[in-house]
Amino acid sequence: MRTPSREFLIKSGAISILLLILLQFSLQFPPKQTINSAESPIDTNVEFTVKPLLGMVDNNGKVKVTFHCQAVVPDHASPDVDWFLIFDGRWEIAALEDASPRQPCGDIWYLEPGTYEIQSRKTDNLRFDQSIEIHLLEPMDWELRGICLFLGPLFTVGLTALKEKFE
Repeated sequence: MRTPSREFLIKSGAISILLLILLQFSLQFPPKQTINSAESPIDTNVEFTVKPLLGMVDNNGKVKVTFHCQAVVPDHASPDVDWFLIFDGRWEIAALEDASPRQPCGDIWYLEPGTYEIQSRKTDNLRFDQSIEIHLLEPMDWELRGICLFLGPLFTVGLTALKEKFE
């Protein structure tokens, strides 16, 4: 026989675990923003803004950004892949020059909040699949885990109250 308190613990634990799993998926797979697509001509200067969620940054005041890049070239061409990460239109933060187009050309950056520009060199017949992921939840992942543990019992109380109201 189940007691109401045991049932409450089981339900709130299950909801907390579900919320923690959803949070983990959000941390593992942040939203992706496509910059260039191989089906389209290269946009050689693409700007993006790093704006932390709720102002949360890591201990160094930065946010993790993952840059995914793959050059797509015809078999007969052999151009080099070049890209540059520029901050505030003036400072080069990172670069890749004369790389093989057959290899992925992405990178991981830890950037301060602000506006950045990715400059890609345009070469005949060269196309890029480029995207960025801004890991906005990562700086506050432990706080969010605590919130998930708190929300489990809170949702259970709310669901129990709704169930009793409609019975």
